[in-house]
Amino acid sequence: MASRGGWDLALKPGFSLPAGDDAKGLGAGKGQAWVIGVAGHVDGPREYYLNAGYKNNSNSGGEERNIFSASAMAAHKVLPGLFAAAELAIETNADKGAASHPVQTVLGLVWETTPSLDLSAGARFGLNDSADDFGLVAGLTIRF
Repeated sequence: MASRGGWDLALKPGFSLPAGDDAKGLGAGKGQAWVIGVAGHVDGPREYYLNAGYKNNSNSGGEERNIFSASAMAAHKVLPGLFAAAELAIETNADKGAASHPVQTVLGLVWETTPSLDLSAGARFGLNDSADDFGLVAGLTIRF
């Protein structure tokens, strides 16, 4: 992680290994790779994050191969170690014939249980027809 002008910057690469058998309808049998850029800024009890990413969506189902995503999040400390958070996100629709890309928001809580462990939970709401209407999300962040 690097720091520039009060913003912390990070690059998060990842990959998945081929799994499943496309002929049996059990996954694509192809690996994927992705990279996400993250910028974060702390301003007293508030935190701000911007993310931009790319995923190589290897598939044999005719889906979009290049998936781009972007999101912005704000969090506010409501109690020591407890943050209320809101995120707005958009991602390329994997369906090549779709008229729009999914846009969604997540509202939730983040609990800093220790300096190296966060637990989070929230509700995701679709903001257009391309996004799922509703979902529950949970997360675990380990810092080292």
